[in-house]
Amino acid sequence: MRQAINRIKELLEECSDQDRRQWQAHAQIVLGAIRTSHPTKRGIQNAIAAAFLDSTAIQGIRQAGWRRQPVGSDADGLPLVITDDQRKARILIATLQLEAGKPQRKSPPPAAGSGWYIAQLPKKQTLPTAGRLIHSARNRAARVLAKTCAYSFMDFDVLAVSIYPITRGPADFRFALSRSLAPCSHHPNLIAQRQAVPAEPSNVWASDLAICLDWHLEATSQRETSGGSSADRC
Repeated sequence: MRQAINRIKELLEECSDQDRRQWQAHAQIVLGAIRTSHPTKRGIQNAIAAAFLDSTAIQGIRQAGWRRQPVGSDADGLPLVITDDQRKARILIATLQLEAGKPQRKSPPPAAGSGWYIAQLPKKQTLPTAGRLIHSARNRAARVLAKTCAYSFMDFDVLAVSIYPITRGPADFRFALSRSLAPCSHHPNLIAQRQAVPAEPSNVWASDLAICLDWHLEATSQRETSGGSSADRC
């Protein structure tokens, strides 16, 4: 333990003033997120990811007129909503699945190229009326949804996955449209809670939130032009 502490001291002495300021800013974000998070390991991870998304990616699109709508501290598992007054987008935050402390890889990978990892979506918060819907024989989708706590393709627009365990950068995310995610094997209208995420950006997964928002707005415009509903996936 003493050797580890001495090594940390050596590293701190080697840091520049800029590094120290960045670490201090990151520490404040992490501590603030922990203070308002749910007292579970997954809840803390999601809260930290949400805090860095808010302080980096969402701040980065403010010049384009986007801003985050305020939410309560009990909004774990609920999509963040950003708007520019005329348009809006709902962003769900997920983190990578860890195995023995390391990011779990997808095997076999869904495509050639860079490594692929597993993202774990948070469980959807059930509505107070879910109990009544379960007993309705006419609403099979509602029964499945309440049982699995899975999201539908209409529940959010963009999935933001923190890839910090891969890059060691707390502000590093991959963004994809909900419509491009894999469905549940038992119900095609629900989204699988485990999703394959690439380490490098692709034509489906962007490293810039602004790019994914452009995809979202383009898809929305195409649906409106063709007269499709918001539930359409294609």
